[in-house]
Amino acid sequence: MTNRTLTTKLLGTLSYTLENGTTMDAVIPLDGKEVKIDYSIFEKLTSEDYFKDIVTLTDQIPELHLKAKKTILEQFDGNDTLTIYFDFHTNELPEEVLEVTECDAIENVTKEILIDKLVLSGVWFSENANNELDLTFDFKLLPEVSDELLVVRFNNKGKITEFIHES
Repeated sequence: MTNRTLTTKLLGTLSYTLENGTTMDAVIPLDGKEVKIDYSIFEKLTSEDYFKDIVTLTDQIPELHLKAKKTILEQFDGNDTLTIYFDFHTNELPEEVLEVTECDAIENVTKEILIDKLVLSGVWFSENANNELDLTFDFKLLPEVSDELLVVRFNNKGKITEFIHES
């Protein structure tokens, strides 16, 4: 087994193996709260540059979380992926949306409220088809009742490269 130790400011020391990668529950400060997320680094990564980028991006998770939410808000009205994701929840699960948003009517649920209620559930690093490192954030609006994900993907420089709706 090829073992590596990665040292981050945010999560401390992480053990990585080439065969199994890294998978752990992590507690990260987000929006003034301690949030538990699934944190993973996929197996078979060997590039020294990848490991440097993983450490850098891991330490930037709180800032990238804010960047993701800000970008979602900015693109809310013009991005089909975002429209489909949020429309699914408000149309198919209106009672649950009202409960989580604490609104009395679905018409009162604003995009700002919806985005504020997004929960970061997973953070993972992997190599993409172009042999580049990706950082992926998995957001859920209703983690207790829906497995629908709003995926925000970043490149190795922390630039958002795509939004994906997964179910």
